[in-house]
Amino acid sequence: EDNLEEILTQLFFEWLEENEDNLEVNIIYENTQGAKLSLLVDDEAVTVDFGNYTVSSPSSSKLIKSWIYWSQTYFETAKSEPPQAILSSIFEKLEEFNEFGSDQNESSSNEGSDVDYRSEILDSIAPAEKARKPLDEIAGLCQDHFIFKHAQEASRLLQRTFSSEPGMLYSCRIDSLPQSCSIRIELDLSFISVSDNVVSMLGLTFESPLVIRIDVNELIIIQTLDRSNWTKSMLGSLSFQTTQNATEESYGCREYIPGRIEKFKKEIYQKLSEQEEVPSLTALSRENSEEVGPPQKLDKNELKKLYEMGFSQNQAKQALSKTRNNLDAAAELLLNGELQFKNPRNPSKAIECSNVFYNLLFYLRDRIENCTNYCYICYERHPYDSIRLMPCTKDICQFRFEEISGVSLLAEINSNSELVFLELSLASEALGSQRAATVFEPFPSFFLKQRQIRGKSGFLSDKSSYNPGMDKNKDIKTLTEVMRSLPSPAMIKENCYNEETVKSYLESFYHSSENLPYKLMRYIIGTSRLALTKLEGADKIPQIDPQVIQYIVTKHSPETEKYFNSAKRKFGSFFAFHGSAIHNWYSILRNGIRNLSNTHMMTAGAACGAGVYCASNSTTSLGYCQFGGSHSVWPLSMMGSSNPMGCLAIVEIIKDKDYNNNGVIVVNDDKKLCVRYLLLFNSSSCSMTYDINNLNLKEHMHTFLKKFHSKREAVKKIRQQKAIENAMKREQETKKAQEAKKAEQEALKLEKELEETFSGGGSAVTNKRLMQEYKNLMTSKECKGFSVEFQGSNMYVWNVKLDITQFEFPKDLKKDFENYSANFNRNQEIVFELRFDSNYPYNPPFLRVVRPRFKFRTGHITVGGSICMQSLTPSGWIPVRTVESIFIELMFNMAEGGARLELTTANLDYTMQEAKEAFDRVARQHGWI
Repeated sequence: EDNLEEILTQLFFEWLEENEDNLEVNIIYENTQGAKLSLLVDDEAVTVDFGNYTVSSPSSSKLIKSWIYWSQTYFETAKSEPPQAILSSIFEKLEEFNEFGSDQNESSSNEGSDVDYRSEILDSIAPAEKARKPLDEIAGLCQDHFIFKHAQEASRLLQRTFSSEPGMLYSCRIDSLPQSCSIRIELDLSFISVSDNVVSMLGLTFESPLVIRIDVNELIIIQTLDRSNWTKSMLGSLSFQTTQNATEESYGCREYIPGRIEKFKKEIYQKLSEQEEVPSLTALSRENSEEVGPPQKLDKNELKKLYEMGFSQNQAKQALSKTRNNLDAAAELLLNGELQFKNPRNPSKAIECSNVFYNLLFYLRDRIENCTNYCYICYERHPYDSIRLMPCTKDICQFRFEEISGVSLLAEINSNSELVFLELSLASEALGSQRAATVFEPFPSFFLKQRQIRGKSGFLSDKSSYNPGMDKNKDIKTLTEVMRSLPSPAMIKENCYNEETVKSYLESFYHSSENLPYKLMRYIIGTSRLALTKLEGADKIPQIDPQVIQYIVTKHSPETEKYFNSAKRKFGSFFAFHGSAIHNWYSILRNGIRNLSNTHMMTAGAACGAGVYCASNSTTSLGYCQFGGSHSVWPLSMMGSSNPMGCLAIVEIIKDKDYNNNGVIVVNDDKKLCVRYLLLFNSSSCSMTYDINNLNLKEHMHTFLKKFHSKREAVKKIRQQKAIENAMKREQETKKAQEAKKAEQEALKLEKELEETFSGGGSAVTNKRLMQEYKNLMTSKECKGFSVEFQGSNMYVWNVKLDITQFEFPKDLKKDFENYSANFNRNQEIVFELRFDSNYPYNPPFLRVVRPRFKFRTGHITVGGSICMQSLTPSGWIPVRTVESIFIELMFNMAEGGARLELTTANLDYTMQEAKEAFDRVARQHGWI
């Protein structure tokens, strides 16, 4: 013991010396007795007993008592930890308690309130400490706590929100889980208007819901019992964890959703600072509110026309309502996918309330649905709408996007590897150009020689700001080397299964400490601003040579669509071809077709005046194309030297009388044209001439986009139905798990009651009788195949084994035991459990089979394994009955009753609960009890 004291004292001083500078509490050593370390902690006596794993203090301080309670609970789970680790944990927790207590006291004094929220908690803790109850079992600590009541209120608000559409309740849910000190929010992406591409880029999935688990810090539970309002310290103490499929590995779970939650909390902090209570936060959980004019009666004839075009009743009504009965405008909205369809029974507005959890859920719904309209680094609103996840113009966000963004490259490749192949091929052509430094725009900052001027290079928003020094700062050589090393998207898809394996795989082709191959591929994909779909088979423009590769633009940025369609409805539009050198298309897909006349980027001169040159004849526009392939820097490009290709766009142009239409259409304002198709020609498919007016493009575009959006709606409906089915399945599984847990708790309760009943403690007469029965059974000639062991040191519970090879049993039963032994590698024996209570021999013992399992209604053995004979019930029991006679009667009944084993489940033990329930049931049926 002296040696133990010396070791413990030495460990303490070593720990104190190492941590003293970081400790904010004052610790003074008093003495060591055995395994007990006596200390003065902030002038309060504290004893840490490493022998009995306890922490104690005579202090009346409520804070110290709260800390002692926490430390005691922690100590019981950390017995295997070294003393230094235990000391660090408990004193770190004390510092947290001190800090939180100061905040609470300051808050109380500022509010002019002298209510001590700790007193009620401590009154609950005091009696619970004796019973060793865990925190979540103390009455009032959880289910009656303000935060859990708040979560329950949020759940009721959801019920009201979706009362007319019960299926929508499977789209999201809020659960209060006081038993685990947490709140759980579920959000199913299948019910949100978000594209597959965006979900993939975030690394998320439609297959299972997002789960936001909010862990309630024990400091809040201990310090406050029932708050009528939130405080900043309470909100700050909540811990949020986002998972999907029980993992948080994806960028969405790891960074994006947590970032949005922090943004939400920040806005609440500001509101609390201004108003000292949580206001109605519904404005935070919605996009910009839209002013709606007085309702207008819908034109039935126009509705009928939209029905005949194949649109649903819901779609047609919403489109006509939005366009004030303008049929052409309504059809345009529907065909271009501009209208976000909402189920009329699924309200778009959240209930006006101040419930934090409810508003957080709707805030996340909106921010995920409109995530492309926000910078996904700082989460500030873009000045324009976008179709891709993009950073804002701030340098720090641009840097994070290019350097450390977590957007999933593999998800993009898996969802559309052909488009990734096209993007890489066009980037390769731009790099192979003699004007690479000029046409490869936007340019990634991680290939700039001097990073300090990276903000000067980017999207072509300001054509007049060009400085030749910017091009010289671009490391085209290294960029070209990295581009040349890249494998094909198909190779990545075949060899990689997550984002980390993509990084490693790309590094194997070009080693770089900065992950340059990975960052370059992600940059090329992430900066493209057009949503393209490859046309196949019957979806192609039929008048064009089938060898021509055709792509249709399914979506522009909302900003572009809004401006263009508004002008189109006012002035009308027409289609035309536009040709440009193959090395320009990397930039065009990111910056759009721009009027670059009289700038450093002009390549074709301005013979017909300044503007974008288009034509109604394909041959005219092809004259402006320079075929690629000979200068491609990527060996795997689809436009290699063996297959040189040119690119032609079909654009839609707003009508204007000022256009020069002398064979060439010159569009001065590049906002008045919009790319609708991309056509890739090789040398064998460019000989044919096409007149734009003969291609019937308006009908083709409308037909395809209608089919495209209808297919997306159908996929969404199927996805939602599957989500509801999965949610119902999870609900059933949860219910079964809860029922199983309840049954387990009841079984444990029953077992505890039985253990207390048969735990010994009987009179000397009982003890003497039991020993005599044990001796008689062990020496009995009739029961020579029996062996008995006490359960531990408890002579009131016997484990009895019967070797059936020592007795004459029917052949069928013996055959069953031979099969049982061979199938399950068990001995040919029956294991019984015999329990006596403290009033034995005046009360009968309880006898049951533990294993193997017997067939139902054979051998007088109940379905639960208990032995139910009248002689073992209160009505048939006689005190002079011996244990030996009980087993002799049992063996006789088993033989006469045709006992047989249930060989399929023979290896599964009977439980005590099964046995007791079956015994009581059979005894009542016979009127024995």
